[in-house]
Amino acid sequence: MRQMVEKAETKCAWFRQFREWVEGVVGFLDEKYPLLEKLEEEHASLLQERFDMIRERRKAEDEDDLCIFMGVTRPQEAEKLMSSGASFQKQLLLSAEGRVSHAISDQKTEKDFDDEEGYSTDLSLPPSDVSSYRSAISSLAECAGQVLSDVKAEEIRDPDKEWWTAWREQYAESHYVGAWGGLSVWEFWVRLEIVGWDFARGSYNYSPPNGDELGPDGDLVGSMISTATIPRICKLVEGGAFDAYSDVDVRRVIDLAEEVEASVEPGHPKFLVLLKSVLS
Repeated sequence: MRQMVEKAETKCAWFRQFREWVEGVVGFLDEKYPLLEKLEEEHASLLQERFDMIRERRKAEDEDDLCIFMGVTRPQEAEKLMSSGASFQKQLLLSAEGRVSHAISDQKTEKDFDDEEGYSTDLSLPPSDVSSYRSAISSLAECAGQVLSDVKAEEIRDPDKEWWTAWREQYAESHYVGAWGGLSVWEFWVRLEIVGWDFARGSYNYSPPNGDELGPDGDLVGSMISTATIPRICKLVEGGAFDAYSDVDVRRVIDLAEEVEASVEPGHPKFLVLLKSVLS
């Protein structure tokens, strides 16, 4: 009986300290969440800008094709030609020759950047813009790394250490199973890790160790995918991360959907929201 009382007192004291530490984590999250949300907005803005540039480039390429092969001129050019009284055919020919020269030069310049021949003009950015976009993403990743630069406590930098691990190892019977994955506290670190995330490269470079079981933490994976990852993916897709006219993007979003579907319960509402975002 004495041992049971001592064990209960030790447990009560530990959870009292654990509660005080969690309250400190709440203050930390209140301070850092605005920084995280700002980075997420910047990431979405970069993707939207990239999408708009590709869309405008595709539109210009389509108009070039109409001008060269169908003899159709842009409305602005037609109005200008009519008002100036210049020879329509002569001006159209000169304009078309200029666009062809520009397209050929652009294609030659892009050869080092192309992933697939034939998609260099209307499904990608010009080399100069590609360089600028990559620099912006690198800068964004650096800013994301600075969010925790002033944090010295290792248990805050890596939430899988000290208090959380002690809870798992010593008091797993105390509402640990089920509560672990349901804690909203993990969402901050998950969202911070996927700022500027490139799914195709990230999933290619990572694979879980063979034979490792998730154990009592298994619910954490599905919980974070449904509460943090899927909503973020939806915002990025709606913001321009997905180009429905790109075969590469279509293949990648199919792979992504299959990965998400395998990580959540069949027919999960959040997964259906993801499909709706892609299809819309």
